[in-house]
Amino acid sequence: SGARPPEVERALRASSQLVTLAGAGPVPPFALVTRVRDDVPRLQTALDSFGYYQNTVSITIAGMGPDDPELPARLDAIAQATPAQVKIAVSTGPLYHVGKVVLLGNVPVHDRDALGLRSGDPAIAGVVLDAQSRLLAALQEDGYALAKVGSPDATADDAAHTIDVTYRIETGAQVAV
Repeated sequence: SGARPPEVERALRASSQLVTLAGAGPVPPFALVTRVRDDVPRLQTALDSFGYYQNTVSITIAGMGPDDPELPARLDAIAQATPAQVKIAVSTGPLYHVGKVVLLGNVPVHDRDALGLRSGDPAIAGVVLDAQSRLLAALQEDGYALAKVGSPDATADDAAHTIDVTYRIETGAQVAV
């Protein structure tokens, strides 16, 4: 529900087996219910990756939820050549933004910008993860051949809709090449 950015819409469509396998032919009721149950966390993960951490996803089959005990009987009652109507409802919820960015360790001032992540940026998972490799590359270019940048530690503030991110850095000794 609501307008979503096109890249989010594409990710949702690509993440859903219900969508990607829609033209593959008839599906037995059990397989359809399994696809629905599997699609909910897939769609939620896709939304999370774009910074929508308070999303909701619900899917109904023939007007019933996948855990409804009456669903198998309803699906069995539908004529074999008649498709069961499947509805996917997605609410992104608020877009989270990067809160505090903390670098734990001795990082030269001129390398900090290589992180490419600032407070207020959308909390897009790929950007937060890529920041780690960008900072590591900058440190190595500056002669810190044995530098290590740990995976980001992210903490959500659901009330403020922010994600605070901490990176642990060990530069090691600077070497001249």
